[in-house]
Amino acid sequence: MSRRIWIWCALVCLILTVAQGPVQAGGVLIEDLGPARMDWENKVLTARGYAESGLGEGKQEGAQPGRSEVRQARIRAQNGLWKGLQLVRVDGARRVQDVLRDDPDKVQALRELVHTAFVQALEDTQEPRKTGYEARLSLTGESASVCIPAQAWYEDKEMFSVQGNATARTGDSGFSGLIVDARGLGAKPALICRLYDQQGRLIFGPSMMSRQRGIEQGVVGYSSSMEQARASSRVGESPLQVRAQGVHRGTVSDFDLRAEDVKPLWVTGSADILQHGKVIVVLQDEHGDRVVEYPLEGQ
Repeated sequence: MSRRIWIWCALVCLILTVAQGPVQAGGVLIEDLGPARMDWENKVLTARGYAESGLGEGKQEGAQPGRSEVRQARIRAQNGLWKGLQLVRVDGARRVQDVLRDDPDKVQALRELVHTAFVQALEDTQEPRKTGYEARLSLTGESASVCIPAQAWYEDKEMFSVQGNATARTGDSGFSGLIVDARGLGAKPALICRLYDQQGRLIFGPSMMSRQRGIEQGVVGYSSSMEQARASSRVGESPLQVRAQGVHRGTVSDFDLRAEDVKPLWVTGSADILQHGKVIVVLQDEHGDRVVEYPLEGQ
């Protein structure tokens, strides 16, 4: 009897695991955006749509879905993508829906991108009577250029500077990138991330890099572990690693750093890595291959 109970428990656990979706090696930063999911490590938004397969109309189980079922499932996936896109965080204070407000040109541009987004059939919907499709949209490139306000690339903020000897010293090795350890601060990922010193001076932000570079690769990269961040080509082989002191006031996606911690970038003549966006923010404790989901915030 005990063996039978053990087998049933194992089956229940397996079913619950499958229902939650595949666990991805190394962990990913997934944000639940209602009908859509945002993968912040890869900056990809996905949504799924389903339609009843109509087996009651004389069709055999396993038969190919009809055109109307495919069309319905695809439309539902694209509609979910559009709704989820509105909730993507642009920075610590705005979402895409805020950027689109009173701007019909941007609304039209994004609708066209969603309409032409990549859509593929789901191989296994876990329900034989349903036809499933998934729509995917990268939040880099053209979509990022629409979602990120133009003024973000030209912000006029007081800049951080290093006083005294800020020139490279002979024998100092330069840094190839910057990794910001922001785990445990309750921060949220966004399309725009800024770094400040504790006096409120800007160390890094979109205004320090070219607009083209920022929309193509993202203002910063996000990682779910320090190990992954150190292995990323974005920050190279010898990145400077610093600990964020807290979330910048009034935001959930900007961070305060200690001036002394980032000063080595200037001392070694490596500060130009900021202009190239060679920055990764780590937002999750290292828990192997667990998938972390951020709850949808109230509007």
